[in-house]
Amino acid sequence: MKVWLILLVTLWLPSLSLAQDLPRGMSFIGLTAEGWRAFTVGESGQPELVNDLIEPREFTWSPSADRMVFIYADGTIAERQNAATQIIVLNDARDAFTQIRLSRKGQELIAIRLFERKSEYTALSVWQPQRQHFSDIHQQLGKIFDPSANDDKYMFSVVTCMLDCGGIVQEAWVKDRATRDAKQLTLHNGILRYPIWDTHQQRTVYSLRTKKHFQLWQTNKSGESTQLTRTDATDLWPSLSHTGELFFVRRTGGRGQLMQMSDEGEKQIQLDHIRDIRDLEITQ
Repeated sequence: MKVWLILLVTLWLPSLSLAQDLPRGMSFIGLTAEGWRAFTVGESGQPELVNDLIEPREFTWSPSADRMVFIYADGTIAERQNAATQIIVLNDARDAFTQIRLSRKGQELIAIRLFERKSEYTALSVWQPQRQHFSDIHQQLGKIFDPSANDDKYMFSVVTCMLDCGGIVQEAWVKDRATRDAKQLTLHNGILRYPIWDTHQQRTVYSLRTKKHFQLWQTNKSGESTQLTRTDATDLWPSLSHTGELFFVRRTGGRGQLMQMSDEGEKQIQLDHIRDIRDLEITQ
């Protein structure tokens, strides 16, 4: 009996890891015994609770800029930098903003604008601190989701078809900062979410639902697409560390688990006292 127990433990260990040496700049919203709370990972490599933020709707953070932006449960958007907090969008503003995201080094805050608080017409917007409001940098026919940004481009997904196409079609798009040109990157005819650019391997990584579940896929700079995960679970929020490590959230059994993918395969990272996670991202 003891021999079999040791064998089972040995087989399990490679696929389960404790939360140690997580990348600096990781953040997520986690479900604890006290409810949904925001967590950040700094120099310690351990998730650290943002103590005075209760039940955030959304959260984004950059350690380099010492800056975090969050949406309270009532829809108010606040920014905290150098320990000072200010409200930037009131919950009764004419337009609503969602899917807030700080750029890679925290110098830029981007969001999706919902005109007149409705989802029929949307835009990709950037916060202008000098003018204290969001300015649109991209509008197009179709609903915009999942913004991200780096030094060269903005990336997002767009719902381009809902009728007469057999279901929702949502693809990855990119907008060049220099030329201001926008183009579609993928053509899966499925539902694509959370696209991010991997500078290390020159690829776009995203979650794609073609049948029942979302799985991780990649498209390289030549336009070739490859499926990365193959499970009966739902894989969301791919995020890359500054050294190119790929982390994501796997939802199974009604809860989210932090996962890491490497050349050796996939492993689950155990997060003590955190029952569920969502909105994973990694900045600098």
